[in-house]
This record gives sequence, C-alpha cells and structure tokens, in this order.
Amino acid sequence: MTTGEKIKLFRNLKKLSQKTLADLSGMSEIAIRKYEAGDRIPKPEQLKKLEKALGLDEGFLSSPPLNNLTISTVGDIMSLLFMLEEQGGLIFSCQKDQNGIVIPDTANIRFANIAVNNAIAQWIQYKESKMNRASVLENFTPEEADRMKILEITLEEAEKQRLMKDTAPIKPIKK
Repeated sequence: MTTGEKIKLFRNLKKLSQKTLADLSGMSEIAIRKYEAGDRIPKPEQLKKLEKALGLDEGFLSSPPLNNLTISTVGDIMSLLFMLEEQGGLIFSCQKDQNGIVIPDTANIRFANIAVNNAIAQWIQYKESKMNRASVLENFTPEEADRMKILEITLEEAEKQRLMKDTAPIKPIKK
C-alpha cells in the first residue's frame, strides 16, 4: 500500500474530507489531493503533520523501503532469500523421497534467530484470524461490510508496522 493510499484510507476511516484533513494538518487541499493520487510524495515533516492530524503513530504513513522494490521473477525472490540466508540466518529445509530427491512442495524456511521466528509466527496468527474475520462479513449489510474491509486493511497495516518496528538485533552468521 502506497503512502497516498494510506492517507486516503485513514482519512476516509475518520470520515474526513480532503479539505478538513488539509485544515487539521496545516497543508493545502491540493497537496492532500496530490498525495492521495500519488502525484506527489510527502516529505518527512509533512508525514508527521498528517499522522498527527489523523491520530496515527509517528512513522505509520512512511512506506517501508521494500515497498519500492519490484519483485517480478523467481530470480528476484531467490536473490532476496540468498541475502536473508547470508545476513539473517535463513535456514532452508525440505523432505526427500525414497531416492533422496527433494520434494519441492515440502520446501520450508525458518530462521536461526528465535525472535525472527516468533515475529513470523505472530504474522501467521494474524493472517489466520483475518481469514476467520472475513468469513463473518456475509452477516453484515453491504455498507457495514465495506466499513469492516477498511478496518481490516487498517488492522493489517498496523500489524505490519508493529512487526517492522522490532529493533531486536539478529546475530551475524559465522562462516
């Protein structure tokens, strides 16, 4: 989700017009419109004003550096995995058939660092609870369901931000 999409999402969630958000943040309505459309990217000091006006934690609207990374090939993914293996202690494992041939569908990854594995487990737990919440949307009116979907996006962004703020260091891998 881009910074502009986040601004629009939280502005709508708070039921604010672009003009009202502009007034609350001390910016122009045109700037808000351009941020939301992706025509301009707010500077750090502008992001702080928007976060304050929207009642968000500082840094919440900032896009993590990897949001700008394009991953379009298997090679792109493998490059990331190799970097994580080298610098982050990623461990690959899988099952083999009776001839000792790796069974691709059994491939797994985990980390040598328990804190990283715990963070991944928290994300998995969140995603599973998200699926459970999605199944109850049919019990709501269309307007309520739309509101719930916006809330779910907000919760997901908050969970990602929480997990990305973990500053526990990982131990370098000894070779």
